[in-house]
Amino acid sequence: APLLVVVPLVESGQDAAAVVTILLKSAAGFGLVIAAGSVLLRRVFEVVAETRSMDTFVATALFVAVGMGILAEKCGLSNTTGAFAAGVLLAGTNYRAQIKADIRPFQGILLGVFFMTAGATLDPSLALQQWQTVIALVVGLIVLKTTVLGIILRASGFSTLECSRMSVLLSGGGEFAFVLLTVAKELKVLPKDFVDLLNVVIVLSMSATPFLGQAGDALGKWLQDQKPASNKSDMLAPEVVKDQEQESSEKCENCVVVCGFGPVGQGVTAILERSLGIKSIVAFDLNPARVLEAAVSGLPAVYGDGSSPKLLESSGVVSPRAIVITYANLARRLQAVEQLHAAYPSVPIFARARSEQEREKL
Repeated sequence: APLLVVVPLVESGQDAAAVVTILLKSAAGFGLVIAAGSVLLRRVFEVVAETRSMDTFVATALFVAVGMGILAEKCGLSNTTGAFAAGVLLAGTNYRAQIKADIRPFQGILLGVFFMTAGATLDPSLALQQWQTVIALVVGLIVLKTTVLGIILRASGFSTLECSRMSVLLSGGGEFAFVLLTVAKELKVLPKDFVDLLNVVIVLSMSATPFLGQAGDALGKWLQDQKPASNKSDMLAPEVVKDQEQESSEKCENCVVVCGFGPVGQGVTAILERSLGIKSIVAFDLNPARVLEAAVSGLPAVYGDGSSPKLLESSGVVSPRAIVITYANLARRLQAVEQLHAAYPSVPIFARARSEQEREKL
């Protein structure tokens, strides 16, 4: 992200002192916008959430992304920087799980367009003409990134096993390089031929990612076999084990999902926790007031439509132990049962029924 800020300033042709001054002013102004926006967005999404309109929710999220892009350009930065900042702001709200689920269709489409465009930038004739240079750059990039990532990961407390696996796996080029190179090409910071050559290198290194993953696993297993038997239990550093435990708890594996956190949902949650001793529970509700009250009380509630498998996945629900549907509306309960049973056919689903007729329909 900092490079997206620097590239337009380099294009301006000003001296180093002027670039630093503009950069500091832009960063300060944009930082104030982000700080104020984080507070304002919470209130905006609270109002939008009260409408319970998913279309309005999606439109608001997209408006924030476009608006931040325009605002970034007004501050002298690139619109890509503004879009990045919008993602940071949206991730800081209490509705990030629902936002992630709602924008997922756009994410797939835009990623497809992005990589199709990236593939179109590959010039096979250039790769063949300068194949020696391309191979040298690809190998150099992989070796350099592996070395740097290995040092950083090791300094961060990761074990040799994890360092070898992750550093090799991540040693290829990243999709963010296409964004940066496109900006540099449009602003004529870098020559077109040089950018085309770098695009070839990035595409080829990304294409090698599956092989790099296998190489990283093989290297990790080889290093593990070289360890004495007494030290194999210590292959992971304590900090890494702690992080993995925290990540596992965030994923909510084997948890009970409660759809609807009204009086019935709260009662079910209380029974599961107190009477049955089940602690791994996550509840979903579209009423922001209920979610806020639950958060204040320390109860596990997330804003969003619990009948959406995409929302459950975005919230870290990997393999639910059971699903409890407590919605008051029968049509909504029927829809939730249908959608969740299709997504989790082997998971038991318990749905609320007010009469024998409703039980038969469910």
